[in-house]
Amino acid sequence: MLELIIIGAGPAGLYAGFIAGLRHIQAMVLESLPFAGGQLTTMYPKKPVYDIPGFSNILARDFISHLRQQHQPFASEVPIHYQQKVVQVVSYPTYYEVITDQGDHFQTKSILIATGSGVMKPQTVPSHRIEGDVPLYFTIDHPEALSKQHITILGGGDSAVDWANVLSQQGHEVTVIHHRREFRAFDHSLATFQKQGTILAPFAIEKIYRKGERYAFNLVHGETQEPLTIVTDLILVCYGYQPAPHGYETWGLTTEKGLLVVNQTLQTNLERIYAIGNAVIYEGKSQTIAGALGEVTQAMEQIYRILRPKQRMVYSSALKDPLKI
Repeated sequence: MLELIIIGAGPAGLYAGFIAGLRHIQAMVLESLPFAGGQLTTMYPKKPVYDIPGFSNILARDFISHLRQQHQPFASEVPIHYQQKVVQVVSYPTYYEVITDQGDHFQTKSILIATGSGVMKPQTVPSHRIEGDVPLYFTIDHPEALSKQHITILGGGDSAVDWANVLSQQGHEVTVIHHRREFRAFDHSLATFQKQGTILAPFAIEKIYRKGERYAFNLVHGETQEPLTIVTDLILVCYGYQPAPHGYETWGLTTEKGLLVVNQTLQTNLERIYAIGNAVIYEGKSQTIAGALGEVTQAMEQIYRILRPKQRMVYSSALKDPLKI
């Protein structure tokens, strides 16, 4: 029987696997995708991430590469099993049985859920606002290969502003359209873009349509109702993603708005099941990668205390491994 199963191999799950290795916890990681990294790998691998301790900025894919390298020394002790989607968790008095879509059954004393936002569907422009054939992009796989052009970005969060900075720095003319004056991006990122690009806010989209080889926006100011038309070459939609239901309730877990409810120690309503990252909700929750990594250390500390109630960890630079007392 395992001591811990970590569900999800995104940033938080990879880091949790590393911590489990450091603490000699008998564990494994189950990941539904055929690769690690979660959204950072699937949605914006070439977008810089700015809120990672130790890096002024780093490409999302490179950050995942660092996490995988960190976990690598413990790859045999804490293996990652890919294409194993957890479909059911069955509770027993002293352990849990985790069942995957491959028909595998694993028994474990504790569980750490690090599924992030799970399977995601991009939020987009309502279809009645689009006239004719207008291609919309939700990420750009090879931004360095684009010829210089005018790019319009829709959205007001970190992803929209980060993309705006990346594309502006590559010589593109970039306009960001947001329906509110307030942005949900880092102040520094927004200030950087304001020096090199155009922000149209608050503006609502009335219609998007093809205009020759380009695309036109009919906009209306959210306060004055004044109309405005702009023309662009490429449209990047950064409205965020809508998570698909996880089915946590069928595992006996309490949810709110589709997210797992946890207490101050990151424990769910079930004993020995903890949850972290974008999968959880609690008062004061920070939806950042740095916040999720902090939750890893907190949850893993609680799990270790449950698994080793008579031991504590002492770290020494003179020792190769942590000393158990």
